[in-house]
Amino acid sequence: MTEATFWRPLKSALEKLDPYSRWLAASEENSIEIERFTGGKGPPWFLKFLRFKEGKTCTDYGDCGLTHRGDNKILWAPEGADYAVLLIRASIENLQNEVFGSPFIQLGVQSTSDPIKDPNIHKAESFGQSQDLDARETYIQFAPLDKKMVPKAHVREPDDIDLQDLGVDPKKAVIIGVIDDGINVAHERFFDPKGNSRVDYAWHQDGIAEKPSPVMFGRELTGPQITSLSKLHDTEEEILRALGLIDPVKAEATTLSKSFSHGTFVLDRLAGYPSGKTRYTTDANGKHHGPNENEGTHPEDRRIVSVQLHRRVTEESSGVLYTLFAMLGLQYIVDRARLVATEIRKGAGQKGEARKVPLVVNFSYGLAGGPHNGEHLFERFVDQMVKTLEDDSDLGPLIVPMPTGNRHLLKGHAHVRAEKDGTECLDLNWITQPQDKSPNYLEIWVPRPPEASSGDGEESAPKLHLKLQPPFGGGELTLTLPFDLTKPGENQGRELIDKNGNILAQVTLDTLDADNADDNKRLHPDEPDQYPKARILIALAPSYPVSDDKVHIPPGVWRVTAHTRLMAGEYMEAWIQRDDSPPQFRRPGRQSYLELTDWTPEQQREDELTEYIHSLEPGAGVSRYGAISGIATGHNMLRASGVRLYDDNMPALYSGAPHEGMRSIRAAAPADRSRVHRGLVGTGGRSGSTQLMTGTSVAAPIVGRLIADYLAENTPDTTENAIEGFLCKNSHGKQSSKANPSPAKQVLEAKPDLALHRGGPPLKIGDPDDTYECKLSNGRKWPFLRR
Repeated sequence: MTEATFWRPLKSALEKLDPYSRWLAASEENSIEIERFTGGKGPPWFLKFLRFKEGKTCTDYGDCGLTHRGDNKILWAPEGADYAVLLIRASIENLQNEVFGSPFIQLGVQSTSDPIKDPNIHKAESFGQSQDLDARETYIQFAPLDKKMVPKAHVREPDDIDLQDLGVDPKKAVIIGVIDDGINVAHERFFDPKGNSRVDYAWHQDGIAEKPSPVMFGRELTGPQITSLSKLHDTEEEILRALGLIDPVKAEATTLSKSFSHGTFVLDRLAGYPSGKTRYTTDANGKHHGPNENEGTHPEDRRIVSVQLHRRVTEESSGVLYTLFAMLGLQYIVDRARLVATEIRKGAGQKGEARKVPLVVNFSYGLAGGPHNGEHLFERFVDQMVKTLEDDSDLGPLIVPMPTGNRHLLKGHAHVRAEKDGTECLDLNWITQPQDKSPNYLEIWVPRPPEASSGDGEESAPKLHLKLQPPFGGGELTLTLPFDLTKPGENQGRELIDKNGNILAQVTLDTLDADNADDNKRLHPDEPDQYPKARILIALAPSYPVSDDKVHIPPGVWRVTAHTRLMAGEYMEAWIQRDDSPPQFRRPGRQSYLELTDWTPEQQREDELTEYIHSLEPGAGVSRYGAISGIATGHNMLRASGVRLYDDNMPALYSGAPHEGMRSIRAAAPADRSRVHRGLVGTGGRSGSTQLMTGTSVAAPIVGRLIADYLAENTPDTTENAIEGFLCKNSHGKQSSKANPSPAKQVLEAKPDLALHRGGPPLKIGDPDDTYECKLSNGRKWPFLRR
């Protein structure tokens, strides 16, 4: 391994290319089975996000909407938005010319100020031919699409829907949006009592594209289509085949081909009700029972817009492909929800007499890495959508419940906080495991200094000094590298190369997840811990070859030492990205983890035996506090953690919690029944089936359902007012203690600030499992299965 292995400077980089996409493109021969991510031979697809300069929208540059821009180029510039997204197919060698030339060529547009002309662009399609288009923010990401998922030529407007005869009450209607995987839109729980689908629009991101298509890639389904096919076919399997959601002929099975269905469970928790198709139980009082049924709620008043993520985005469990797919999913939900809201308000007669229709969107996914200050690109996008809908005449407010993640126990986070101005250090052992066929990623985040602090010379510039020692090669392969934090766009990284030119590891510096941050001021004046950050990414090749002819690196301990100067109250933090196998996927990952370099075996054992609820220890080191999802720290998000239902609402052991420098959790809902009985019972992938699911992915949609019920009865004008009013009405507040509370419970009661970080106030929800059980004549209970 050490023969002719060496570190070298990175080749000239595409500055705005996401560093994870850069790594996958550079190491595709060894890190992933690239054919599965590109649909066979040929160049891959890329998504490019471009935010226009301040105060500009798509209308300032030309036509908005979805447009085809020639071979292998599709542009989506949503109406009134200050950004556009380009889907383009290009080899990594040609990406510089295809995507990163002039800003006009980036979008597939022309300008009189640019001598380069694109013959595929027609004058009628030009996007501001004579405008000065300066991108305020640019972000490029690898898109694992097959060519059959992308429209070859024409695009079209979405189909209209008619809700006037469905009995929707404009005063009670709430639109539910969900971004997830394996969503069975033909499930009986998503129909109204008359047998009409309540899923008005559904975007199947890895579906086969229509000709012409109303979406950028994949396939759109509508409520009338689902309803008509459900009446045409006798079985649910036939309906799903007709909708293109399952295909047993394909070699690559879809998630709906299996019994476990994450997305169906989540959507049922959000908006599932008994319907005209449902065969449910009846108790002694003649009352029907179905999962999470609320008295007085009419199913037809809960309209649904769903987005099924591309299965390969979910399969790459690190989350490195989520960002733009999730953002496009949220924009799609908002666009289609506007159409639904406009249709609903027609039923109220004069438009001025009808209230706006609120929107609740759930995304039960998480990301271990990220800046964790609300400035991840997805979090900022949510903030932008919240503001947009507060000014909308038909739709809003937007509420986004987000799970805090399930990584509290996984030793994937470390941080140090500066008590005073000075140099601070993180000294960690990063352990990679054997038999791991997937890459491993470690992010280090530090405050991003303003450019003015660089001083008169290079020596005075703020730096992060990184020392990285592999578990092989002795000291010869130890990398010592100073990063100039004032120049994140420059090519300062390194890559580890073997004798055959294979890339074994890569180290980069970027600020792409916080590119709009003003370096000279705090992000939020009332939150002094929220400040701009820069990222060091360390990417490692698998420890086991993805196939016999691929290279790998030995597993073991990577010694990571980082030190930099911090101001009082600032943090230097590290996160390991997720690397296990998602449910029902075959991705062969094994999770790496962190240890302190000075831990003793006794400290290790004591750490593993605790209840995981304790005060934050001062100084540097591995900490469970801070292992919260990196896309759940946004300013306008409703963070939801998980509790154990029958353990006096004690926090679920794995439920992510912020440290003292992060925004706190705002609500908690059941994710487990007890410490012994994990998970809650819920709807399975097919009508009439049930399944157990655990995690904060379960808690967030329970919160989402409750806030939808609140919005049906109340009309708050802003997202913040909606969240505050909802929490005031539904929070239990301080809980009464048991006669003999557990030691962990005593800690939480003695330290209310810690309790807020660890779990947040539990909500009044009753028993979410009761409706899944029916009492037999002998008084016994059995799991409820609809027959």
